[in-house]
Amino acid sequence: MTQRTARMDVEPGRPGGMTRSRPAAVLPADTPDHSLRDTRDVSALLGDSINRLRRGELDPRVANAIGYLAGILLRALEQGPMEERLAHLEAVLGKSAAESQLFEFHTKEEATDGQTSTAPNEN
Repeated sequence: MTQRTARMDVEPGRPGGMTRSRPAAVLPADTPDHSLRDTRDVSALLGDSINRLRRGELDPRVANAIGYLAGILLRALEQGPMEERLAHLEAVLGKSAAESQLFEFHTKEEATDGQTSTAPNEN
C-alpha cells in the first residue's frame, strides 16, 4: 500500500479520519415512550435502562444521558409538592412567608429591651 492510498481514508482536520468517527447514539424509532409523571415512573425507566445497558442493548452514552436527565426530573418532581405545601401553609396563615413575623429576626439587644432579667444576682 502506498502512502497516497493510506492517506485517502483520513479526513483533513480530524484525527483518525472517518474510520474513527462514531454514529450518533440514539434509540430505535420504535422505542416506546415511558410515562414520567412520578418518582415510580422515573425509577422504572432507570431500571429498564440499566437492564438494557447490561445486556448490551443500550449505548452507554444514551444510558448516561438518561441517568443525567432522570436526576434533574427527580429533583423537579420533589420540588412541586414542596411548593404546594408551602402555598397551603401560607394560605392557612393568611399571609405570605415574607410578611409573616414567624421568621423575623432580632438582635440580642432588641430581644431584651424592656424585659427584666430573671437570672439571679451574682454578688
